[in-house]
Amino acid sequence: MYTVRSFLTFALVLLTVSLPALADHSCQHANNCPTLLIGSNPGCHNSLCYYESCSNDAGLGYKITTDCYTTGGTTRCRCKSLLTGSNYRKRRDLETCPLPQQQRCPVFHGRGGTECVDVMTDIESCGGCVGVDGEGDGVDCTDIVGAESVSCISGSCFIDECAHGYRLDKRQSSCIPITGMRVQKNNSQKRNFRV
Repeated sequence: MYTVRSFLTFALVLLTVSLPALADHSCQHANNCPTLLIGSNPGCHNSLCYYESCSNDAGLGYKITTDCYTTGGTTRCRCKSLLTGSNYRKRRDLETCPLPQQQRCPVFHGRGGTECVDVMTDIESCGGCVGVDGEGDGVDCTDIVGAESVSCISGSCFIDECAHGYRLDKRQSSCIPITGMRVQKNNSQKRNFRV
């Protein structure tokens, strides 16, 4: 049975989530700092991203607050994203990834959002993020036709083994169909048989 105390606790949690929050952008290097819709000429100082200037509106309901100071002729601005409760989930999407080889890539299942992906070794986002309908600068190595076993090494797809009926090209980047063999396409699993 619900008590007044549990109701008030629940109401307090809802109120906390709906209040505006400021998203700081943390970094290890300047190249970890997001620039799109945030600010220009990023730099990293004391593990926080600083910019030469901040954008006025980050779009999608985000507002940018500016906290700038100048020392030694250099202007540093902490550009913070002001997020409302309805955009609370998007706060995570603005944060930078902890490792330099990681990129924040969209998640197309579950509740969506983004996640940090090591694009140098991830076989589903090799070389960059993979978007809907081929958008993005990455490659899904598991989509290579005829590939049975794949790897992502230094951001490039390498095929370790081709399926029956295919042979590996010299660069290990594609599987070439063998003449006289074909792939049965009406089964969810690839089955190869001779013609």
